[in-house]
Amino acid sequence: MKLALIHECYQAKGYGGISSWTKRLSSYYASVHLTHEIFSYTNGLKTRIPRFIRLIPNLREMLIYPYIGKQYLPKIEKEYDIIHFVAAPSIALYKPNIPTVVSVHYLQSRQNSLYKKALPLKYKVLFNPVVNTWIRELERLAYPNADRIIVCKEEFKQYLVENYNISPERIVIIKYGLNLSQFTPAWDWSKKERLVIFVGRGSMGKGFDTLVNAASQIEGNIVAVASSIPRFCQKKIEQLSNFKVVTGIPSEDLVDLYNKASVFVLPSLSEGSSLSTLEAMACGLPVVCTEEGGGGYIEDGINGYIFPVRDPIALADRVNTILDQPEIARRFGQINREKVEKNYTLPIIAEQTIKVYHELLN
Repeated sequence: MKLALIHECYQAKGYGGISSWTKRLSSYYASVHLTHEIFSYTNGLKTRIPRFIRLIPNLREMLIYPYIGKQYLPKIEKEYDIIHFVAAPSIALYKPNIPTVVSVHYLQSRQNSLYKKALPLKYKVLFNPVVNTWIRELERLAYPNADRIIVCKEEFKQYLVENYNISPERIVIIKYGLNLSQFTPAWDWSKKERLVIFVGRGSMGKGFDTLVNAASQIEGNIVAVASSIPRFCQKKIEQLSNFKVVTGIPSEDLVDLYNKASVFVLPSLSEGSSLSTLEAMACGLPVVCTEEGGGGYIEDGINGYIFPVRDPIALADRVNTILDQPEIARRFGQINREKVEKNYTLPIIAEQTIKVYHELLN
C-alpha cells in the first residue's frame, strides 16, 4: 500500500493541533512500515499563489484548496494506491480515481454558524450569508467525492448525514490518540500549584476572551500557552496579576506545565476533538470546558465540568471548585488518565485508520 497523506498547511503557523496529529500519524505509519508521504505547500504542492494568501482562514478553504486540488490530484493518484485528505474542499472540483479518505477535523459551515451565534456583532461580517453559502456549496460538492469520511465525534456525523445526505455507512468515527510515553502524570497533588493551564490559539473561537474575562475571579494563577492573541485581550492581560502567556515552548516544557497545574481549561465556541484536552487528560488533569471544548471526552461531573459558552462567571466558579477540592481534581484526573490509556493511545487510533484503508483497497 502506498498512501498519499495530503495536508496543505502541514506545520504552517496557526495549524498546530492538526499538524501535530498528522505528524503523529506519520510517525506511527513509519514504525509499522506503511509507505506514505505527506504532501503540503512546503513539500510537493507547488503553486504561484503567495503563501500568506494560502494561509488565510476561509479564503484558503473557499478558493485555494479546490483550485490547487484540481491541479495536483491527477498526478498524485497515478503514483499512489490511496489518498487521505485533511481538508475536504481539496476534492470539491475533482473526484480522485483511487480510494479516497477525508478526515473532518472541523466542519467550516458548522463552525461559522456557532461563531455567528456567539461572537459580537462586529465579527459577524466575517460569517455573512455569501461566505456561508459558498462554503456550504463546497462541502456539498466535496464530501460525496470521498469514499470514507473520518469524523472525530458523533455531532459531525449527524451534521453530514442531515445537511449533505451522506450515507452513514460511509462515515467512521475515529478520535485522536497520543503516545503515552510523552505524557505522564504527576500524581503527588501536594506538589501541585493553584495553577490553571490553557493550550491553544489565543482566539475568540477558542474562547480565549472568556478566560481573560474570568481571570480576575479565578483564585489561582493562569498560564496560557497561546499565540495570535487579540489586542484587546492583551491589554486586559497586562492589567492582571495572575495571568501569564507563553509561546513556542518545547513539548517537554509543556508536559512540565501540565504536571504543575491543577486544572486544564478550554472555553471553545467550536471544536473538533481538541488534542490539548486529550494531552491534559493523559497527564491526569481534570478539565473545565464548554461542550465543544470537551470534544466528546468530558462528562460533566464525572471527569470534569462543562459550562456554557462565553460565560466567564461559570468558568471561574467551576475552576475554583476544583482548586478548592483537590480530592475531586485527583478523582477526575485518574478517570481521565484511565480513559486515555484504554481508548486513545496512538497505536489504537492509528490502527483504526489503517483498517479503513484496507477496507477500501479490498
